[in-house]
Amino acid sequence: MMKKYDNYKDVSWYEYIKTIPNTWEILPNIALFNERIERKRNNEELLSVTITNGVVKQSEIDKNDTSNSDKTKYKYVQKGDIVYNKMRMWQGAIGVSNFDGIVSPAYVVLAPKLDLCSKFFHYQFRNSYYTNYSKRFSYGLCDDQLNLRYTDFKRMYSIVPPKEVQKK
Repeated sequence: MMKKYDNYKDVSWYEYIKTIPNTWEILPNIALFNERIERKRNNEELLSVTITNGVVKQSEIDKNDTSNSDKTKYKYVQKGDIVYNKMRMWQGAIGVSNFDGIVSPAYVVLAPKLDLCSKFFHYQFRNSYYTNYSKRFSYGLCDDQLNLRYTDFKRMYSIVPPKEVQKK
């Protein structure tokens, strides 16, 4: 269990929390992640994003392969990238990838800009407050059609503790 911090700062402008430790920050996602849109890696392993387990190898799940035979438009993912299903982010369809591979063009691949612990953000982004927050930035006529584009994700904010804390 983590010990209580001595000093906190006010972040009441961020609707989901009122204070954070002085050494922590709240930063816009554009400062933390770039969208990786590298394509034409047809020979890489096909990955999928699930609500329950995050990023998994497609070959290891019991799901029909509905991918296109032409994978030239599929996006490349590197180990440590975070990938989300833009139509299911609000349900928690996001996760850190433990693999290099490719994903459907319908997914958004986030490459860390800073020296971050991607696993920390995996947990933060799958947290109920964050999935609710992402729903507010998603567009669509009804829940089943909500879509969180990278242009909207990058305007959202994330809590960023020091890397040592992220690792814990």
